[in-house]
Amino acid sequence: MLTALFFSMFLMTDPSPDVKITETNTLPALPAQNTSTEAYQQCLARVDEDPAAAKEFALNWTLVGGDAAATHCVAMADLALGNLRFSAGRVLQLADEERQKDTIVAASLYHQGAEILLAIPDATMALEAANAGLEIAPTDMALHVSLGHALIDLQRWAEAEAALVTAMEFGRLDATGRTLRARARIEQDRLELAAYDVVAALRLDPHFVDALVLRGELIQRGMIIDMPN
Repeated sequence: MLTALFFSMFLMTDPSPDVKITETNTLPALPAQNTSTEAYQQCLARVDEDPAAAKEFALNWTLVGGDAAATHCVAMADLALGNLRFSAGRVLQLADEERQKDTIVAASLYHQGAEILLAIPDATMALEAANAGLEIAPTDMALHVSLGHALIDLQRWAEAEAALVTAMEFGRLDATGRTLRARARIEQDRLELAAYDVVAALRLDPHFVDALVLRGELIQRGMIIDMPN
């Protein structure tokens, strides 16, 4: 499965303990139906306060019969500590284990794994994670956005645009999604459509830096883009 490939690649690469995910990229917890135990809530609280202590707590929990919730808390502690490859590996292992049990949970985990991989960045493995999730949840908008993001990082512009267009069939893109699609369109010289996405992104978040940067690029290329009201 995907985790076997991930861990084989991990052995050939250095961990990235100095890379941090920003607050806007912090990932949600494992869906509640699998994590309703008091121990899991305590573990997540420790992640916020002292991720090293939370990891020790969660590892000890796994040794005394902890379930997927314990493993997920280890992954979230690793995420907070900047051990992104370890975190992604644990999340994707859980996703592989859950895909035959609960596709909703598995899809959420594949999305989490993809987002962590994008933060490393490791777009190739993020693409694998997103595609694995879409195999079982083809209408999951978040997975289509992660797919589009990975394709942008790989400079596969037309495929990225298509993934983000598909995402809109299942929900509304936020400022990040709109800006990602704008980037894919700029790289294909589809400037009017890119401008449309940039304006939409700034309407959602007038201070979104990535969208403002793209607005500047488009203006330099001759587009007239007023700030949305």
